[in-house]
Amino acid sequence: MTVIKNKNVVLLSMLTLLSIGCGGGGSSSASANIPNQQANQSPVISDFGEVTAYERDAIIITGNASDSDGTITSYVWQQTAGTTVSSLVDDQKELSFIAPSVSADETLSFTLQATDNNGASVSKSVDISISAYDAIDNAVFEDNGFKQCLPSSAENDLGLAEIHCDGIEFTSLADLALFPNLTKVSISNAKLNDISTLPELELLTYLDLSDNGIQNIDTVFGLANLIYLDLSNNSVYSNNLAFERLAKLQTFLFSSGTYHYSLDANSFSELTQLTVLDLSNVYLVNPQGIENLVNLTDLKLSNVGSRFNALSFLAKLESLTHLDISHNNYVTDLSALALKDSITHLKLNGIGTTDFTPISDMTSLVSLDISDNYAEIDLSELQGLIDLEALNMNNVSAISNLDSLKQLTKLKELSLQRADLTSVSFVESLPNLEKLNIQENSRLSDISGLSTATQLTYLDISNNRNLDDISSLENLTNLEYLNIGRLYYNAAIDVSPLASLTKLSALILAQNSYENLEELVNLTALEELSISSANITTLFDMTNLLSLKSVVLEDLTSLTSLDGLEGAVNVESLSLTRMYSLNDMTPVSALTKLEMLTVMNINNVESMDFLSSLVNLKQLEVYANNHVTSLDMLANLSSLQSLKMTSMSQLVDISTLTDLIKLTTIDLTNNSSLLCEDINSYLQARPESTLKYSSNCVERPINFELFDDETLAACIRNRGNDIADITSISCYSSGIKSLNGIEQMNNISQLSLYYLGDDIDYAPLNELKNLTTLEVIYGQLTFIPDFSELPKLSNLNLRGNRIASVNIENTLPALKYLTLESNIIDEITYIDNMPSLVYLNLKNNKVLNISKLQSLGELTELYLSYNDINDVTLLSNLLKLNYLNLYGNENIDCAEIEDLEQSISNLSVNVPRHCQ
Repeated sequence: MTVIKNKNVVLLSMLTLLSIGCGGGGSSSASANIPNQQANQSPVISDFGEVTAYERDAIIITGNASDSDGTITSYVWQQTAGTTVSSLVDDQKELSFIAPSVSADETLSFTLQATDNNGASVSKSVDISISAYDAIDNAVFEDNGFKQCLPSSAENDLGLAEIHCDGIEFTSLADLALFPNLTKVSISNAKLNDISTLPELELLTYLDLSDNGIQNIDTVFGLANLIYLDLSNNSVYSNNLAFERLAKLQTFLFSSGTYHYSLDANSFSELTQLTVLDLSNVYLVNPQGIENLVNLTDLKLSNVGSRFNALSFLAKLESLTHLDISHNNYVTDLSALALKDSITHLKLNGIGTTDFTPISDMTSLVSLDISDNYAEIDLSELQGLIDLEALNMNNVSAISNLDSLKQLTKLKELSLQRADLTSVSFVESLPNLEKLNIQENSRLSDISGLSTATQLTYLDISNNRNLDDISSLENLTNLEYLNIGRLYYNAAIDVSPLASLTKLSALILAQNSYENLEELVNLTALEELSISSANITTLFDMTNLLSLKSVVLEDLTSLTSLDGLEGAVNVESLSLTRMYSLNDMTPVSALTKLEMLTVMNINNVESMDFLSSLVNLKQLEVYANNHVTSLDMLANLSSLQSLKMTSMSQLVDISTLTDLIKLTTIDLTNNSSLLCEDINSYLQARPESTLKYSSNCVERPINFELFDDETLAACIRNRGNDIADITSISCYSSGIKSLNGIEQMNNISQLSLYYLGDDIDYAPLNELKNLTTLEVIYGQLTFIPDFSELPKLSNLNLRGNRIASVNIENTLPALKYLTLESNIIDEITYIDNMPSLVYLNLKNNKVLNISKLQSLGELTELYLSYNDINDVTLLSNLLKLNYLNLYGNENIDCAEIEDLEQSISNLSVNVPRHCQ
């Protein structure tokens, strides 16, 4: 946040009052009379009157003195009371100074002494009443965004002239009315959708509301004194755009300012004071209207739609120096550019033409971008552009006459990415070349032509997959930036030529194999180092890299140790990502100057205690570590401002965060063990902070200490940590020997347990009062446990156990579905008192007598296949039965089945084979 104070100017100029006779008035004093001469008359200072101002105003007071018999030769001011002022000019007729910042209204007193040509002097005092602006703390804001953006301090009050807020969420701008002196306002990236409350700030000349979601901008047109307006990256759809009310506007930035909405260029054609206009990524209608903006010097019309297909409007823009018409596929004729000798910077990348010959007449060009074009570029047509300093020709269909580049001797920047280069010998003829990008030229295998380009400061040779020799780089001792990522994939890259590049400040080593990196130890100017997707197992000693500020280590899956990193003691930013072989991060603890740290997907590191020594950390991000349970190691990080701890499945304790008073932005999403109670406690203690968390925080934590069996505990742990969230559990692992602990899971309605032993105590299940479905399958169960205390149990499945007898003595009033398939049941002893049972499956058992089933009058489906049944006459009482399966019972009399079908209407029977 940047705050610049208001500089109001207070002027006081008094008319000279001529005095007749002796002496003067007020607090003046005169020098002694000279003998034998007429007495010299002392000067007279006019009264000052009342002077009032606000703190930090620029104040100018003119002292008017007169002398009836001579002239005033000097003025001297002296402050006699009040807070000392700054920028004081006190030896002239005009007293000027900046009023001090004050916490309360106060009076400043000054005395003016005026002296005439005979040495007589007179003095007069003036009092200046300084009013203090209300403090930020005393203001009542509708939107919390202002409090976050403008923290209370002696420098922040309602007299601010500028407010700059980026990345802080706002919902309303009504509070701007509290700041009457505002001249500049920037509130960007604030998720701001509605600006209907934007007040008419008379002094406002600069407004930046970029990167929001603003839809209606009508209130902006009430700011008649605006000179600068940025509405880029919004969603404006207003139909009545009264741009004519912004007659003073000089800069208008509207890139990506609309959402599925066109903009008519005629709507702002009256803004004739505009010098800078950016309408990129806006569907532009009537682009010819731009021709009226004759003072334009900088025009950006990138990707403005199908209506933009002609450049004739450029003829009247005689002051234009910078033009961007890139990514306009309907522009096919560039002839209008041939006459634009005022243009020095031109972007034509991604346009629809294949004819670039008109450019050859633009001899004033200093910068040219013709990248991303499906055309063959003949460089001989550009060789007359001898003032070119920057040329981009990335990703073009073909380039011919490459040697013509040798004529462009003023080139400082050249980019030939994906240009199908096979040689870089042309570089030898470019003595001023400082920046070169030749990445992604798959046929380039020799860069020896670079060996003489000793003036290069920037070089990108990455993604040249046929290049494995970088020895020619050793002479480029002025290099400050070097990217050698993704070179020849089948050989280790020798980095020893880099040892001589002692001015190198940024180095990128990506997706290569390196034998070792020890040659980098003396790159003492290195400030940024990035090593990613490299086949290395160790780092190197960074003790000599005292200039190193930023380190990125990413996708180093073979790296087993961070040893060597501890020497980079001045590093301020460190990013460590996806290093799956790493299990210790102790070396990081030595980097006590770190301000930003990112640790992502380093899952084998069990301890994060190294964080406790990083006392200067301001921003910390840790992602996907399943070992951290507490944030106590952050207790000493008093400078921490932003914290992101996400996908930490075991994180429970966040109490430490309450004491980190500078911490205002926190992201704790996808932490499945966090207690809702703890989150609410933090929000109550620190309401000024922004805390982002998942809606599935833990309301009722599971006490895993109650589980005697770790297999069961692991099964439930995989479902989550919150009793309130878990409604079903399925455990397929064998070896569960105890159900103790499961009784606390009283929110579940479905439980499936597989492969249980024969000595299990099922009593804990009786506490699961919400259970509707219970499955104990493929276990060693020898009896049917008593589940009569489960009032909602409607589905019981005991398939595949070793139950020998059906004996259900206590009623199960809610049970509708009972499955006893594939046991060894040979007797149905008791199965009464189940008034709701509609489904019974006894398939694949040894049942002979089914007489006990005749009391189950609500049955609609009965599965008795593959048993030893020989009598089904008693089933005639089951009048609601509509499906009966008797297949595999070879001793049943077929006549009984026929009688049964006659007795029960709509009954469908799957009969034994001998009855078919």
